[in-house]
Amino acid sequence: MKQLLAEHRRVSLALAGVLFVLLLVTISNIVAGLPDPRQPAPDFFDNPDPTSWALRDESNEVLTAFAERPLFSATRRIKVRPPGPRAEPKPEPAAPVLTLDKWSLLGIFDSGEVEGALIRHPNSGRHRLVVGERVDGWELTSVDPRSVRFKSVAGGSQAELNMALATVKVLPVPSVKGGTAGAATSNVEQRPKAAEAAEAAEAPEIITPSFGDFYGGPAEKRD
Repeated sequence: MKQLLAEHRRVSLALAGVLFVLLLVTISNIVAGLPDPRQPAPDFFDNPDPTSWALRDESNEVLTAFAERPLFSATRRIKVRPPGPRAEPKPEPAAPVLTLDKWSLLGIFDSGEVEGALIRHPNSGRHRLVVGERVDGWELTSVDPRSVRFKSVAGGSQAELNMALATVKVLPVPSVKGGTAGAATSNVEQRPKAAEAAEAAEAPEIITPSFGDFYGGPAEKRD
């Protein structure tokens, strides 16, 4: 108990000493008074000299020279690399053009906007195809005046159909039979044989065009 009282007394004396020192400092400041104010420098309120901050001619010259200086040196040249060897693509071998078995080209139509062809197969009959349409695994790709081209849908092979040309058959001139000669006039019977031979030589040959069986053959065969 005595130790606590002694400790409390020491703390109280220390605080009292600190307060006493502060009191002495305060009294000293009051008695001594405030320090004399300091006056500003005499040139503080003077106008600044314009020459002290104005740009000099030398600075203008430096700025002008810097602005007019070229971006690159006059001796600079563009370095162009020589072109390297250009590898030319190898031409792809052209695929062989096939022919469509048993198909025949009957006709071609082109209206300026739509073009196509008429084709025929012995089993499936006639087909009217426009460019881009398919039949039997083949797509019509192009139309020419006398041929058409197809492309295989499966493998990309090319095939071509050509227009069939008419074949000319020469028919023999029918010979004059006995019955016909008997019905002729006496003047015809009395003509010389040489004149009859010349007349027969000058007689025109009868020519009939035929397309074979491209259009289905003659009417009697189609029936």
